[in-house]
Amino acid sequence: MMEFTVVRDGEVVSEPGQDLASPAGFLRSIGSGAYTAAGVSRRRSRRRRDDGLSRMEFWLPLWDEHVYRLGHSLTRLFPDSDQVKDGDVVREAARASVSALLRHEMNQEGSREATTNHDVGAAEPEEGFTHMVTVALRPGPGPSSPLACFAHLYPLRPESRATTASVLLSEFRRISPEAKSCAWATDRRPLEVDLARRGAMLAGGLSEVVMCTERGMLLEGTKSNVFVVVEDDRGGGGLNPKRRLLTPPLSSGILPGLARAAVIATAAALGIAVEERQVDSKDCTGWSECFLTSAVKMAQPVAAVAVPAGGSGAEVVADFAGRAPGPVTEAIRGALWDRVLRGEGGRLFGPPGW
Repeated sequence: MMEFTVVRDGEVVSEPGQDLASPAGFLRSIGSGAYTAAGVSRRRSRRRRDDGLSRMEFWLPLWDEHVYRLGHSLTRLFPDSDQVKDGDVVREAARASVSALLRHEMNQEGSREATTNHDVGAAEPEEGFTHMVTVALRPGPGPSSPLACFAHLYPLRPESRATTASVLLSEFRRISPEAKSCAWATDRRPLEVDLARRGAMLAGGLSEVVMCTERGMLLEGTKSNVFVVVEDDRGGGGLNPKRRLLTPPLSSGILPGLARAAVIATAAALGIAVEERQVDSKDCTGWSECFLTSAVKMAQPVAAVAVPAGGSGAEVVADFAGRAPGPVTEAIRGALWDRVLRGEGGRLFGPPGW
């Protein structure tokens, strides 16, 4: 069983219960609130502890963007609450919750390594993300009450950072795509049940639902945004002169994902043309590549696109398994990981300065 940690209002929950083991279960337990989820990279610091052992630190990329989105979601979900309008209060609440969470993990790590010394070396991040942190906030019960703060730390399996995705197209959309609401973990539950049922009937299974309009236009995944690559003479030059990235526009009613924005910026830096426009799912056989983006997976290659078939089955309509990741996905993924793991805009959590 994988270990996880839950913090409520700065205090570690000693017996959180297995219903909170997953990030989704954690969000469903909160009910009303805004949240953000991020990948965390654990790294070994150059600084030693007092007992001579090396310290652990945690790098949380895009921290400023996560805090801004958390505040934006709060004002959207609770427009009449004065508690959520102070950006500094939101920032401090998020920082304190994550600090308490990671401080506990660092203490646990120190206990596990008490008999083992490690070479300190350079404070470089481990490959990919080692943990997923979810932070949720909501107004307190009274006008003068502080924000209620919740945080959840979930370890990622090594294979979860390197796998491809197989997606199921489904007609559905978020109720409030402009905000990351804890209620979405409950709203998307029917999609997840359907995904598991249909995936069980398909060799290789299914891992994510990509929602579409009633006309079959792509929207987003339940926990991701979606990009496709097409080849024609309208490419933008650079490394891939005939390839363009297409992604649904924000105006179609999708979440403005942080990884989505990072991919668009990264593609521009690589000279890859990007168009934000409607993407018809019926054209999937003409896509040369497809990938999903999220703040935990960054850019995850899609190996197969399926549609519902029969009572509870699924049929693969586009198969990228032999060529995923493609050259565009690979170029963007490499540049993106380098940017978020070693670039600016993140926050290092660790002593001193928790």
